[in-house]
Amino acid sequence: MPDAGSQVLEVALGLVFIYLVFSLVCSALQELVSTILGWRAENLEQGLRQMLAGDLPDGSPVTDALMNHPRIRELTKPSKLRRTRPLPSYISARTFSLTLLDTIAPPGGEQDSQDLVARARREVSGLPDSEIKRKLGGMIDAAGDDIDRLRTELEHWYDDAMNRISGWYKRKSHVWLLVFGVLVVSVWNVDTLSVVDRLWNDNTARAAVVAQADKAAQAQSTEELEELVGDFQAVQALQLPVGWSTSGDPDDPRRFPESINFMKVLGLLLTAMAVSFGAPFWFDALSKLGRLRATGKPEGRRPGSANP
Repeated sequence: MPDAGSQVLEVALGLVFIYLVFSLVCSALQELVSTILGWRAENLEQGLRQMLAGDLPDGSPVTDALMNHPRIRELTKPSKLRRTRPLPSYISARTFSLTLLDTIAPPGGEQDSQDLVARARREVSGLPDSEIKRKLGGMIDAAGDDIDRLRTELEHWYDDAMNRISGWYKRKSHVWLLVFGVLVVSVWNVDTLSVVDRLWNDNTARAAVVAQADKAAQAQSTEELEELVGDFQAVQALQLPVGWSTSGDPDDPRRFPESINFMKVLGLLLTAMAVSFGAPFWFDALSKLGRLRATGKPEGRRPGSANP
């Protein structure tokens, strides 16, 4: 019989393992939907429009020209779900800088093509007075006559904008993970309160879950982790109250309630909110708890440790 401290740690380890399993399920579902509907591409397009249009009410004339440039279009594949050809989900800073220069300063005659910075300065000066005009003008002035420096300035500007765009996508992803979490845990009846009760009172079930959690904590890649925890039947075999049952036993936590049960709703919502933190968060927590259980004392974060 484990002491109370060890039992609490094992229950926590088992619960985190369950959160990790269903976080992976929700993440895979979100990734599938995101790929089909092109969410990343739409997010990138929205960010580029805001970046290039600035405070112009009708948008920047540069925006559509850049998005329709052959260098950008060749990165995409036609989508059966959209009439128009979408943007790619990723554009490198180098590709952006080269394409933007082609857009704002298209090649002219042989003599004109020798001074790209001068052409860019002339074309930008003809843009409507706006934030984008001031931004591009400032970078051109800072570059002087050095085209490599101008490209570097444009790439830094793009990288800064992509950091903000990535932040938007992460916030949206968190919301969608919560939505998918509610759906998944409701369909599969992953009730945090019932799982904790079983782990606390059933030594056999707790030992089985902890054994699987220890294996998952040692995974060296996302593929290995998914192979260990991605089988729902294997989770059901751990003797946890996961999934719905048609049992007539009123004490069976898997039995579908005949009326609204506050504790059941609370347990499901706790699980949904937990899985919305994502698989990397729970893998990190699982690794720390595994080390704590193995050594008997907490360790600091491993320098440079990577999440799956």
